[in-house]
Amino acid sequence: MSQCARPGIMMALTPIQEHLAVRIVKHVRECNLGIVNIAAVNSSSQVVVSGQESAVEKVVEIAKSGELGSRIRKATQLRVNRAFHSDMLTEARETFQYCLQDSLHLCPGTDEKPVRVVSSVTGKLESISDEQTLRELLTRQITEPVLWYSACSEIERMAVETVVEVGGGGFNASNIPTSW
Repeated sequence: MSQCARPGIMMALTPIQEHLAVRIVKHVRECNLGIVNIAAVNSSSQVVVSGQESAVEKVVEIAKSGELGSRIRKATQLRVNRAFHSDMLTEARETFQYCLQDSLHLCPGTDEKPVRVVSSVTGKLESISDEQTLRELLTRQITEPVLWYSACSEIERMAVETVVEVGGGGFNASNIPTSW
């Protein structure tokens, strides 16, 4: 899969509200300054952008200047060599989707008793009763933003006591707010 992903960078912007980050990313894309996407919404004041280095740097420049309504204090480059959760992984997404077509037999859910999962793709509780729905969520994760803040809010709303993270090496689960 890594052969399908073009090199790129990811940058965490703090503090910034999601709607302002979306505005800046949209501006950079509309000006044809390169590929850049919102990669993650980690909190009410932190958003990660991902894409071509020049486009990501332009987002940071605009966000620091306050030009489109936001003035960040900090931009932290993530230690990755790919632009995860961005359009730069479209080919990898297609390859992954193809690989999953006949190989996933993990969903024990049924229409009568679906598996309930808080998805970081939707940020909501999902009831999964078929393998196709699970395949779609897994595939979408490659190019769509991680809605971590929304997922954590959903977990808090549901008063969940145990969280199991699939993938990510435990990083996300270790960053669930402990103030609940």
